[in-house]
Amino acid sequence: MKKIVFFSLLALLSFDINAQNASEDSITTKNSFVVTRFKSNWFLNFGANANVYLGQNDSKLDFGKRIAPGFTISAGKWVTPWLGVQLGLDGMQLKGAAPAMGMTYVKNDELLSNGYYKQKWFSFMPHADLMVNMANLFGKYKENRVYNPIITGGAGFIADSKGGNYSQAVQFAFINKFRVSKAWDINLDIKGAWIGNDFDAEGGSRGDGLFSVGLSATYRFKTRKFVPYQPKYIKDTKAANEWKAKYDAANNKAGRLQAENNDLKEALKNAKNTETPVKEVVKEPVKPQLIIYYTADSYSIKDKDMILLKALAKEMKKNTDSKYEICGYTDSKTGTPEYNSALREKRANNVINTLIRLGVDKDQLVKKTSDQTLNQFGAYALDRAVTITKI
Repeated sequence: MKKIVFFSLLALLSFDINAQNASEDSITTKNSFVVTRFKSNWFLNFGANANVYLGQNDSKLDFGKRIAPGFTISAGKWVTPWLGVQLGLDGMQLKGAAPAMGMTYVKNDELLSNGYYKQKWFSFMPHADLMVNMANLFGKYKENRVYNPIITGGAGFIADSKGGNYSQAVQFAFINKFRVSKAWDINLDIKGAWIGNDFDAEGGSRGDGLFSVGLSATYRFKTRKFVPYQPKYIKDTKAANEWKAKYDAANNKAGRLQAENNDLKEALKNAKNTETPVKEVVKEPVKPQLIIYYTADSYSIKDKDMILLKALAKEMKKNTDSKYEICGYTDSKTGTPEYNSALREKRANNVINTLIRLGVDKDQLVKKTSDQTLNQFGAYALDRAVTITKI
């Protein structure tokens, strides 16, 4: 067991000892990296693109006339050099063709030469994606690599700008990422999406498509790199000897503590066998039959305490020969002595008057106030009270 603990301590030294020390052997495991902090390797991406909507009748409109502008913005984090996540929002103008006048998204009833009508509308598509860096997945991680091919896939939904029509969406993309500085990348984005068939308000069963090509820029926040995991095996160093000395000292201290513990056990055993003189039993003070607690500066009786007072009043009326002490308290942490003295009087008087209204003979009630601490554990908030004690 001692050897296991000792060599565990030696292993911890590998994170602080210089890697150029001639007495160390280092081994780097491929694709193994130290887990970075949560705030590391975040990025923000934004760009513009050209979109083409692929609906049932859109081929009736010339391809060039269906190309429309759009934008993209996203933020995410690389969890490992090859795997990341992002949340994105794409906004786009879409164009297509409809077979009849008055259909959804038909603009100004613009009739084409082939008898179809031109559609035009604006949509938003929020989505969440997984990202895979193919270069880092199948090759060696390089923080300064110029070109990184990235594949993304995710899901979301698409809705028109008026919110009147929406559909589920599955998105995929191939991103050609080019490093231009430590913080900035320029990307050529090729994206596609499958959309529910009814989004363009036309019939069909195969679903609609969306294709886009665009340029975007990525800003990578600090920290921007991953640290390879390199376990180090220490043969014999000054630091290792120092750790061994500390371990030996701790082990010796543990031995002394164990010996002291054994002595205490023996002393306890002997004490149990020794006759102890009988102590005089001190009679405990009478405990209050009821304690009513208040908030700061208050002397009003709460509903739940009124229920308890009514029950106690019935008992008092059955025992007319008994007297009861009503004692008002306040905490000493708040208020002046004069204010607290008056508040103690109000609390005690209010309880006495309430008991009298409930039918208790006033001669059974003895008023008292006290500036002592009611709670033995020092919680001054519990001193805001009135006690009712049978005397």
